[in-house]
Amino acid sequence: MKTIFTRVFVLLFLFPLFSKAQEIDSAFIKQRAAYFADSLDKAYQNKLWDQYVSLTQPGLIKFLGGKAGVIDYAERLWMVLNQDIGEKVSNQKVLQIVAKDNAWQCVVEKVKEVYYEDRKAWVTTYVVGKSEDEGNSWKFVEISEGMLINAREVMRDISDELIIPKRTVVYADDLKKQQDAEAAAAAAAAKKQQQQQAKKRVAKK
Repeated sequence: MKTIFTRVFVLLFLFPLFSKAQEIDSAFIKQRAAYFADSLDKAYQNKLWDQYVSLTQPGLIKFLGGKAGVIDYAERLWMVLNQDIGEKVSNQKVLQIVAKDNAWQCVVEKVKEVYYEDRKAWVTTYVVGKSEDEGNSWKFVEISEGMLINAREVMRDISDELIIPKRTVVYADDLKKQQDAEAAAAAAAAKKQQQQQAKKRVAKK
């Protein structure tokens, strides 16, 4: 009986420690994923193509015909997005990390500020990453149109648990109109409520 009690006590004592260790591991892995995703973006923005390729998923490198194909694609994309619409990443965060087959996978959200035809906009895209060294280093593939099928073409073992939202574009002037409309609706609702309360007070008299 004493032996059973001792075992139960040990399990109850160790379980919180194990859970805490898992939380720390997850936080570390998420932090590393964010760091490498940021490194990928900086390599792209500064046209450091060798570094950019080193942070790219091998499947995408093969899909684009090797290192030269990746660099050619990235250079053409950079010319269009940076010269024509002035693309720059304004915010980036890791949305999800999952474990699969002794590796880690993640989804990173990137919000890019752009100017298109004199209109300011925010484009939200998503990057899928994979780490095969316990989350220490990561390589990525960008889901340009938010379509999971694009990721599966270059990353065959992508986890079904990953949730990849669709690409979105929000224009600043449209957002302002929406905010103004919501503010007007809220003001109208508040005014209506005040009028109803005033009528109730009059009725009680």
